[in-house]
Amino acid sequence: MAGFVKFHTSILESTLWEDPDLFRLFATALLMAAPREIKEPTPAISIRNLELTGFVVQPGWYGFVSSAGIGIVSRALMSREVGMTKLEALASPDPESRTPAHEGRRMVRISGGFVVLNYMLYRERDDTAADRMRRYRMTKKLEADAVARERAEGVTSDDRNDTRNVTEETRHVTHAEADGEADQDPDPSRARAIAGVWPAATWYSRYAAAWCREYRTVSYGMGKQDAIATGELSQLLGTLTITDLLSAQSRATAMIADFLSEQGKASEARHPWLWFVRRFNGARVPRRGGSSRGGKGGPNTTRDAFAEALGVDKHGQD
Repeated sequence: MAGFVKFHTSILESTLWEDPDLFRLFATALLMAAPREIKEPTPAISIRNLELTGFVVQPGWYGFVSSAGIGIVSRALMSREVGMTKLEALASPDPESRTPAHEGRRMVRISGGFVVLNYMLYRERDDTAADRMRRYRMTKKLEADAVARERAEGVTSDDRNDTRNVTEETRHVTHAEADGEADQDPDPSRARAIAGVWPAATWYSRYAAAWCREYRTVSYGMGKQDAIATGELSQLLGTLTITDLLSAQSRATAMIADFLSEQGKASEARHPWLWFVRRFNGARVPRRGGSSRGGKGGPNTTRDAFAEALGVDKHGQD
């Protein structure tokens, strides 16, 4: 099959919609068509014989159905006579058509098959361009904000690469605009989706991948407690602002690495996902020194002070 083509709701207002057989045949041809460039003026041929109709397909991109008329009719599950009559109608001018191009013709026969004249109009129609441009501008603003934040915090090159990857993977907005959109949108989940906020399942998959690398194994899973922890994290994420969520995502790799590097009780239990979730809020605070791999762990007064300023304690509880 050729691939895909879009149908817009405006087709309901088309003269095609008034004739079910005509629409069915045209829709079948659209689905059978593939993009093709016509490089020179090409004369149209009559549907039932080899006479030229006088219409000429001008150079450009169209949809091309590499099939005889009866082949399209058969795919549309129509009788030969009805189908050929509808093909003639599609190849004829339509003075009532809302699209004046080609005098209202929809598709014509040429040597080798049929040309769907407005195919590229259907395929490339995009009602989301304005929304995508808005997100693009927001992304560029966030990137500039991230660079400024990196300079202020003096992050390492690894942290910078992680932030850049998160920016590329998600559809970001600036912190102020994200919170503003959440306040204005009656559906908070939609605002979060637009902002590129990760659901709890995404956090879990990233944690599992990091855990597998840490313990050099191919899969992660600790049973029922993983599902419990994911549910808890989902509830926790729902209480945070989009600003806080995007901030956490930008340093997710560091948060997970910090937890997996801890020694002592967490290490003995092989760093379960449940424990990470229950320390999530505290883990959002950047580590400034403190325990590292190979050590016994210990208090991190700088981190605890930051956590206190955020309203969370050193154990990650609100």
